[in-house]
Amino acid sequence: MTMTAAEMSQLMSNFDGGSPDRFSHDRQPRFVFTEGVMAVVVQGRANWLLDLLAFEFAPVIKKSFLKDGTTMVQVKLSVAADQRSARVSILVAGTNQVLRTDTIGSTTFPQGDWYFYIYPCQEGNIFYCEMILLDEY
Repeated sequence: MTMTAAEMSQLMSNFDGGSPDRFSHDRQPRFVFTEGVMAVVVQGRANWLLDLLAFEFAPVIKKSFLKDGTTMVQVKLSVAADQRSARVSILVAGTNQVLRTDTIGSTTFPQGDWYFYIYPCQEGNIFYCEMILLDEY
């Protein structure tokens, strides 16, 4: 059964203040995410979102981080009312600078605009991204 927008909002608010656990993408271990993101992806049946962000968007985030010093990226997931399409955009947080936008043909994710953050991080020569819910910030 597909979640309603109200149910998804409630789920996301359950992680207000953060969550201690982190998970790695199963095929892209340098893309990590919180317990809240994991719950949203599982309940919203949106593994495609993690794949898109880890494989297609993370290189764009890395480039912005290395070139411009971007320290936080906002992810906006906009799902059409009929759920026939969704738009995923990444923006430099605090600006309207769009780094990339893709359209998805169909989704079961609830209708509406949904927001997440991604922090680009570097430890030595290792670059990775950490995704959190807006409420976990």
